[in-house]
Amino acid sequence: MAAEQLDVVPHAADDSPERFYKLVSRDGVEFQVSERAVRHSELLIRLFAILNIGPGNEEAFMLNYHTGRTLNMLFQWLDHYKDDPILLNNNPEALNNVEVSEFDRNLLGINDYNLLINVMSAAECFRVRRLFKVVCAILGNLGGDNAREEERRELPVVMEEENEDDDLVADDEDDDFMEAAERIYASARNYNPDASEREY
Repeated sequence: MAAEQLDVVPHAADDSPERFYKLVSRDGVEFQVSERAVRHSELLIRLFAILNIGPGNEEAFMLNYHTGRTLNMLFQWLDHYKDDPILLNNNPEALNNVEVSEFDRNLLGINDYNLLINVMSAAECFRVRRLFKVVCAILGNLGGDNAREEERRELPVVMEEENEDDDLVADDEDDDFMEAAERIYASARNYNPDASEREY
């Protein structure tokens, strides 16, 4: 679907040198993620604004809810689409008509169901809505005609049950950004390397 058919925020061309955020997964894998890629994550943009963290940060910021394997897929996807317009989230019709590209199929067309679920969970956590829709579509192709809707209904329940002791619940569409950002920040500040290896 052409970009002009969607509710989008265009991205102006920028000839300035690319800048990067230093991020690290809960299992210690470090990533350099470009500023243009990060802008596609509603949560990270708001979180870094709240914490006054800019690209070029010397100390890597911990993303404690996800492993390096999952974040590698997420950041590859973000980097590929970093210069694309940003889909706004007040247009459900546009989001529901997101198409799976050849790049999406090559990156995410894998037979590792658990990894795809983790990537979908990361996309939901960081509010990368387009990626979430893409993974739902790919999972639907793997699991049958009804799998996409089943995954969309079941994911919040799974997240709530797995994280009951951690006081972490699935993000609803109307969650307050500040609350979500505070949960990520608290997780980074209280990182426990001996904690469960489950992903959120």
